Amino acid sequence: MLQKLSIQEIVANAAAIDAKNSLAVIPTNLGNKALKSRVHYAAGFLNQIGSNGNELLLTSQPASTGVKSIDKNQLASGMDFLCVGVRFLFDTTASVQTNGLATAIWASKAPANFKNGEVRISQNGDLLNVSGTAVTNFEASTGNDDDFLAITPVILRAQTPISIIVLLGAAAAADQAYKIELVGYDLTDPSKA
Repeated sequence: MLQKLSIQEIVANAAAIDAKNSLAVIPTNLGNKALKSRVHYAAGFLNQIGSNGNELLLTSQPASTGVKSIDKNQLASGMDFLCVGVRFLFDTTASVQTNGLATAIWASKAPANFKNGEVRISQNGDLLNVSGTAVTNFEASTGNDDDFLAITPVILRAQTPISIIVLLGAAAAADQAYKIELVGYDLTDPSKA
């Protein structure tokens, strides 16, 4: 996921650094915003999403360290997020569901029911609609578990419901843990960064 920068890009990025908070500040149609690198995530079990309309971000689930960084189904006030990539990781080892998500050993190898399904992300309209294999690095040329699917950048707005739906190709079994990760940049007011 890391990109090599040319000397011209490094100089341009350095010129955008705010002296007060050491963050890049860029002009946007939302006003000047400070950029902070971020990976938002949510984890759970595939056999539990069917009872939730296949929705991964539930309004009843608060943020929890290691399990979910998005509180309920919205980003915090004043914290828009510029998403540039997405991936899913899995743990299908025996007893992962009994032992809990804190014990999961995440890898990009997806179960068949996920690979043959679809992933949809929306907020005030569709933002991403792809097959399960597109976001799992399934037999990708690099095969690296740290690869993300680069997407056309989209902004997830603060305090606006986000929907992430997974439509499985077949019924889920026990011991199929998932973790979605959205990589990008928090866009914050420079005076509050």
